[in-house]
Amino acid sequence: MTISRAITEKRNISRKEFSFGSSSPDLFSLSDQIRSFSSSIFFGENKFITKVSLLYSKKKLKTNFVFFVDARVQYLRMHYLVGLGNPDDEHKKNRHNVGFMALDFIIKTLNLPTPANSSVYFGKYIKTQIDNEEISILYPDTYMNHSGKSVRSLVPSDDISSLIVLYDDIALPIGEIRISYDRGDGGHNGIKSIISSLNSREFIRVRIGVAQTAFWTGKIKQLTGEALPKFVLSNFSVSEQDKLNKEVFPKVLESIRLIMDEGYAKAMNQFN
Repeated sequence: MTISRAITEKRNISRKEFSFGSSSPDLFSLSDQIRSFSSSIFFGENKFITKVSLLYSKKKLKTNFVFFVDARVQYLRMHYLVGLGNPDDEHKKNRHNVGFMALDFIIKTLNLPTPANSSVYFGKYIKTQIDNEEISILYPDTYMNHSGKSVRSLVPSDDISSLIVLYDDIALPIGEIRISYDRGDGGHNGIKSIISSLNSREFIRVRIGVAQTAFWTGKIKQLTGEALPKFVLSNFSVSEQDKLNKEVFPKVLESIRLIMDEGYAKAMNQFN
């Protein structure tokens, strides 16, 4: 049985009968048998057991109590978390690098290991855990327009739905995020490169607003021509950066945890 969230699956593995020849069961003996039974369940490579749930039912047969135990094992595949940006120091505080900034916040907040340069994945990479779930984190160093090269080296073709990409969105004001799945590139060159390299749109995106709004109307300032690249390659103001650190990035982290735990659909309902 596959749950709607593609990155997590649950399956009924087995059913075992425990019986006792007395009017009441020996709970200590039952516990030992169940522990032995559940520990014998395992999966093959690339499967990570995170939880064993034992569902009990009891039926009295004459003087015997029979316990039926369904072992349901929750396991998950690797999650892949990629932030988009440009690797040079001159771009470090650019709006276009908000995906990198979000990863910086997550790693610092959760006290995760520092990513190291990887020639295999064309960027800074770390394999770690968030809330006891396996995750690979990547900062591509291929520059924004060639992000797909790095992502393709990281994500297996049969696990694309486990990919979460963080990036800037000029259609959203600073302070807002949106979660989407299986969408077009929206004019974003980094996403365009990923879709082309993976030959698939079926991955999760967390879009982080970077747009400025008009003072009087509150509407997003529309940018065209040369003004657009100039704007996304400009730095956030001090007040904007403060808002990102205090309001936006904590929300991004919360959304990622929800995606990993309950799936992107639940996260979309909560954050969109």
